[in-house]
Amino acid sequence: MKLPAFLVLLALSPLTAANDVAKIDYEHRYPFTESVSQLVEKTSVTDNLTFFGRAAGRCAAMFRSMHVLLVKDDPTQPHPTLEKYYGDLIDVYRDIGTQKTSSKDLSAKELPGNMVKDAKTFLDAYYYWMTWNKRISGDYVEHSPAMQRELKDCQGVLEISGII
Repeated sequence: MKLPAFLVLLALSPLTAANDVAKIDYEHRYPFTESVSQLVEKTSVTDNLTFFGRAAGRCAAMFRSMHVLLVKDDPTQPHPTLEKYYGDLIDVYRDIGTQKTSSKDLSAKELPGNMVKDAKTFLDAYYYWMTWNKRISGDYVEHSPAMQRELKDCQGVLEISGII
């Protein structure tokens, strides 16, 4: 029985060592078509707050995913800052997003259906991306330049929003 060439190569190739982590292409795992910084820049260029709201929603999802994963790793360690950032940014996301739907009677914590769907998509994307990073490198953020940029951009969103 003849094995397919890719199986032979796979069997003969050594497993990726920890010191080879830097060689892994993390950029192809980027789950979005626009970065948080691009969304913030679009807000400045177009004077349309919807883009900033989307950036805030993305950052809220990133901080929530980090919190969930870190608590999963060690349930005894609280991460109140991540929870605060999530809560504050989801408020910014909701407030900007509901400006266009002010005719609806929304409670303080309620999101319109399309925003819930987007928030879930953001959350799933960050959770999957961070889980993949951890599986490959042993860390959620440190070995992923794209994730580090996203974190830095989200810190900028926190500053612009007056949260930090």
